[in-house]
Amino acid sequence: KIYNKKNKKYEVSSINNLGKIRNIAVGKKASGGVVSKLNISGSNVDIYTDSNLQAQIFDIVRIETGTYRGCYHIRFGKSYLAENSSGNVYITDVFSDRCVWSFMPVEKDKGTIFTLHSEAGNKTAYQNSGYSAMLPKWGYENNICLNETPKNAYEYIMGGSDFIIVNCHGGIGCLQFHNENNEVIGGIAINEDIGKKYLKTDQNPAIYRLQETNGLPRSLYFIGDDSVSQNQFAELRCAILLSCLSAQPIEGTTHSLMDEFFDRGAHFVLGTTISIKCGEANNFVETFMESINKGKSINEAVEDALIVTGGDDGIVFYGDGKQYLNK
Repeated sequence: KIYNKKNKKYEVSSINNLGKIRNIAVGKKASGGVVSKLNISGSNVDIYTDSNLQAQIFDIVRIETGTYRGCYHIRFGKSYLAENSSGNVYITDVFSDRCVWSFMPVEKDKGTIFTLHSEAGNKTAYQNSGYSAMLPKWGYENNICLNETPKNAYEYIMGGSDFIIVNCHGGIGCLQFHNENNEVIGGIAINEDIGKKYLKTDQNPAIYRLQETNGLPRSLYFIGDDSVSQNQFAELRCAILLSCLSAQPIEGTTHSLMDEFFDRGAHFVLGTTISIKCGEANNFVETFMESINKGKSINEAVEDALIVTGGDDGIVFYGDGKQYLNK
């Protein structure tokens, strides 16, 4: 088991053999002891009593680019922890897909879903009645969010969910929240400059009021300003951002709202480079949830949802899609 600084336990699996879980501890005792390096010959790495030796200390490094983006290396110095075709764990200096690992928490936290009303696209009010039953069944605390204020939505998003599905209005670099008159009343943006640029509208030219006034919460909240930890979303296993333009880069950059979630630690992210219709987004979420409920991986559930919605035009995703949300 891997323990993070909050003592949250994780299961670690080779991406080639997700059915087998390896007991590995980094600097802390786990049931059965800790992994110890033997040699570079391909011999099996064994479990030993925790004696705080250097040979029992490994570094965990997230893969930031390429095919395995969002998965992890487990490093011993310049070498890699790997698993061979027989299921033996060993140390190697040669990188391959055998050196790529996926992490899934043992104790689940919250599952948070914001969804649109298909008949009134100005509200986050649509939900499949089965979601409320699905999430507790999978072991998650259930957060089905309907017509939330920007402040409440921000607290949910920043509150340590295991996965988030956001199916609401959006713009480049931000999520938008509307009232019953379809006026923008607030939002969640990467930072203040982006919020000011992309949330200002004819209906509400003062949307970027940032300071509290007469005790009322500010309208705009940030996930990427200097006050937010670089590892804010390290516990977020999956972020499905089905708001318009969530994967569209900010003008003059290659960086999007979806990228901000990943760069701050999210393991898997999905977004759009287009203005997505409410019905399409709802169908995507329903199919994705049904596939996860059947025990499929994130990648498999996304593939099923893309078939239903007519392909991947405008949909962008990357990260550790080999995880299972319902296991």
